Amino acid sequence: MWKLWISRVFRWDGLLPIAILLIPLALRLLFPNQRWAIELASVVLPIGGFAIRLLVGYHFINTNHCNKSFQILQAWLLVAGLAMMTLLDCVIILSVLMPKGALAMNAFDIAMSAGLYALYLLLMIVAMYPGIAPIEKPRVK
Repeated sequence: MWKLWISRVFRWDGLLPIAILLIPLALRLLFPNQRWAIELASVVLPIGGFAIRLLVGYHFINTNHCNKSFQILQAWLLVAGLAMMTLLDCVIILSVLMPKGALAMNAFDIAMSAGLYALYLLLMIVAMYPGIAPIEKPRVK
């Protein structure tokens, strides 16, 4: 169960941002010199990603083995983490349109980005915590 929990977090929060980056790169190849396609994607993809993550996240929270008060906390952490990721998604998508070198990062920028991503992952790990499965009472024959 624990492996599934952690792998689920890293699949959704590692692979989905990569997909969100690859789509605008594909749009740039399909529609060269057409900024509107990537600008449209910078609005549609983060909102769509937020909605998909929210629906899947709420499903995981509602089917876990945690008590209701902890599930409410998990829902709030999910929304906070998704808000962070949505803003990051916008920057990732729009980076395709930025001039070369615009995202040149110094050591502070890299540390800050890593810290924000670590905070996001922590929020998602707690939000997706499945709880401890209830122990079945032995049946008396």
